[in-house]
Amino acid sequence: MRLPITSHRSGTASTGDLLNCYLESMPQDASAPYVIRRCPGMISPWVAEPPESGTTAERNAYLDEAGNERTGTGDSSHDFNSPILAITNYRGYLSGIYGDTHNFGIVNFDDDYAPNLTSFDGLMGGGESDILNPNPRADFEQTPDYLIAVIEPHAYYSANASSWTKISDSDFTSRGAADVEFLDNFLIFREPGSARFFASDIGSVTDYSALNFGTAEADPDNLVGMKSDRAQLWLFGESSIESWDTTGGSDFPFRRTINGAITKGCLSGRTVQRLDDVILFLADDFTVRALQGGVANRISNFGIEQSLQADTSVKLSEGFTWSYQGHNYYAIWTPNQCHVYDLSTGSWHRRQTLGRDTWRFTSAAQYYNDVVFGDRLGALTVTLGSDSLPPNYQGGKFSEEPSYYGLELHQPQRMEWTYQPIRNGQRMYHKRLEIIVDVEPGTVATSTHARREPMVTLESSDDGGVTFQPLAQRSMGAVGDRYQRLVWHNLGSSYNRVYRASVSEAAKVEVVDTTLDAVGGSV
Repeated sequence: MRLPITSHRSGTASTGDLLNCYLESMPQDASAPYVIRRCPGMISPWVAEPPESGTTAERNAYLDEAGNERTGTGDSSHDFNSPILAITNYRGYLSGIYGDTHNFGIVNFDDDYAPNLTSFDGLMGGGESDILNPNPRADFEQTPDYLIAVIEPHAYYSANASSWTKISDSDFTSRGAADVEFLDNFLIFREPGSARFFASDIGSVTDYSALNFGTAEADPDNLVGMKSDRAQLWLFGESSIESWDTTGGSDFPFRRTINGAITKGCLSGRTVQRLDDVILFLADDFTVRALQGGVANRISNFGIEQSLQADTSVKLSEGFTWSYQGHNYYAIWTPNQCHVYDLSTGSWHRRQTLGRDTWRFTSAAQYYNDVVFGDRLGALTVTLGSDSLPPNYQGGKFSEEPSYYGLELHQPQRMEWTYQPIRNGQRMYHKRLEIIVDVEPGTVATSTHARREPMVTLESSDDGGVTFQPLAQRSMGAVGDRYQRLVWHNLGSSYNRVYRASVSEAAKVEVVDTTLDAVGGSV
């Protein structure tokens, strides 16, 4: 029989789980209904030397919470590695909003992966005393002429993503901003801690009117997020959602649309993201939903919802999106876990950084042929595909010491997949398990800095996936070997067996098929 697996566990009765890999359906005439593919996930940080001279704010970007210069690469250099809160690509400029305790600012990075800081503005540097939240809302938005950056409650604009100017109109600063959107030539901001939002004067980033505001009043709740889509502005409250559109009038140019209220709230406004003409968010009932056509459809399953509801850090959840090799991804991140939804296949999987409970990334931007992630641990990081060797990998070893805060510069992420339980009400005898894998040639490097045959580790559980026991490892063959059949014999018997397999080496791995020969009852 073919071992069953799901894209992510659908409830407490299912153990199906994918970690750092995803399920892709195959055509009906294929030999197997699915393949399991490894997620790209090699860590390759960009670092930057601190300026030889500069303001206190500029230097603060290189200090840790104790005020000491950060040391990241194991040598005498000091790196820019304040946590990146938001990231965007604006006309070929890669910009990030960084923040660490009360040192906040905007930073631009080079375009050739060189460890150079091309331009820098330490706008905050502890000088904005009203930023009391060590993790403020950070947001980017683009207009035809400017890039807008929000670091709650302040906003800045730049024509070239290099020289930044603070929005200082008194009708803006009296309200403050937590989110920014651009719609019909208006900049729209969400006022923190209220149900109100307000807009700039038409076509302006600097001028604001005291009367140019609106209030979401369908429910008596505060707004936590907003997003523009298809000439509509969607306002996300704690217990309701409203849609507004432009009227073109001379007074406040927005009004709530007819039947534009949804009785579903948003648990965390940071999870509100738009991808592929769909708005995705984490709802107040711990479901993940896709807002399309005025309907908030549930896209999560029971397993994910149970996991999020049990997470004590779920109020800190964030969402971010990216596209890679034809797949559109939406991630729900918390300090304790990270779930990723693939809009292209409608399936879920988990991401996790080696040695941590969750993924280290919380923002992403498309940058030329790469996806660049903002690193919550404290760096701007680009992920190479797991099918690529690092650029400093030469002659079977790294040309420089690959250490970075105890993590390798090009660290492979553990790939792990768990099958659903094998049970039919009576004891079954497991005679032979076969996993067919494909490893593309020239893609293997390990933490020992040397090439070797990648291994598959198999584990089994006879208590429904609560505890696992290791079984023998199997080699996937030498570099260049394709479609290897890995076989385990005489695996004992069980009423409720669960198998889990994993790969730790850096290799482009596909699990083509998994079959089990078992006797003792019909399956």
